[in-house]
Amino acid sequence: MATLIIVSGPSASGKSTLSHRLSKDLQIPMICRDDIKEALFDSMKKAEGVTDRQRSIEYGSAAALILVREVEEFLKTGVSCIIEAKFNPKFSQAELSGLIEKTGANAIQIQTVCDGQVLYSRFKERSLRGERHPGHGDSGNAEEFKDELLDGRFPALDIQGDLLEYDTTQEDENAYQGLLVGIQARLDSHKSVYKILCHDIHGNAHVVDQDKLIKRQASYAFIVQDQKLLLVCDRSGNDRWDFPGGGVDPGEASLEALEREVKEETGLQVAGTPELICSFIEYFYDLEGQAGWESHRSYYRTDVTGKVNTTGNDDDIIAIRSFALPLGSGLHVSPIVALLAQELD
Repeated sequence: MATLIIVSGPSASGKSTLSHRLSKDLQIPMICRDDIKEALFDSMKKAEGVTDRQRSIEYGSAAALILVREVEEFLKTGVSCIIEAKFNPKFSQAELSGLIEKTGANAIQIQTVCDGQVLYSRFKERSLRGERHPGHGDSGNAEEFKDELLDGRFPALDIQGDLLEYDTTQEDENAYQGLLVGIQARLDSHKSVYKILCHDIHGNAHVVDQDKLIKRQASYAFIVQDQKLLLVCDRSGNDRWDFPGGGVDPGEASLEALEREVKEETGLQVAGTPELICSFIEYFYDLEGQAGWESHRSYYRTDVTGKVNTTGNDDDIIAIRSFALPLGSGLHVSPIVALLAQELD
């Protein structure tokens, strides 16, 4: 499940600096409202000499709306992200609450706080240096924000989730590391771990955490010659007949694996281009390795040449036989063999 990290606080309280560092350390994308606002000014070719405070407010509102809509796409696809702005509960409360409810995301709210006098001085110094985009109109709004700055904090949003405070009055690496560890722990607790039911070769069920499954691609051959279906029996001890084929090795294409597996298990050579019949995911439990597998399997109608090695190979195949179609009801075959043999006969 995705997590939305909301970084808010008064102007000049270090929200952007904190957000960028968290984004890097947590490996989570970050969207800053002011970045969008500045892009709006630039796109309207009004970046130079902007002194209109009203226009700055209007662009800020538009940027907040864009931010929420963009973040929704991240959260809907399960991607956690950080958003940063001076989120005023009066204007942002309903939108962010609705976003969290709509996407089902978890929320962590971080409020940056600072000593009021330090914050007011920091804001004025930043305005004098002219570091920020002129669209913010910082040079003329120090008095507008004076009371808010001297208060040293901004009202928190009343939304579900954790609320954390981070004091930026002075740099404190230990405080940052403590915040980082706390956020990471919350992110870990928000991860949904699904349980997958896997069956072993004897049909017994095993419950495995989804994130512990071993994932692998596999290719199998549906080979029919003279109305007879070629099947193999392996060393698993269950005397069950299945299609020749197996796992795709790293760096190997699906059809390359098919050709290799058919050759290894039957001695036959794949001819022409195999036709994909179907693909599906199968979960199974390996008793020897004591592990659950998520096997992404592809089945191909395959033409072959050569002579069958009916005695199997020296690895995992003990017998190879061709069975007349339709298959007899008493033959012990895998479920996929029974299904495809019936549908494709």
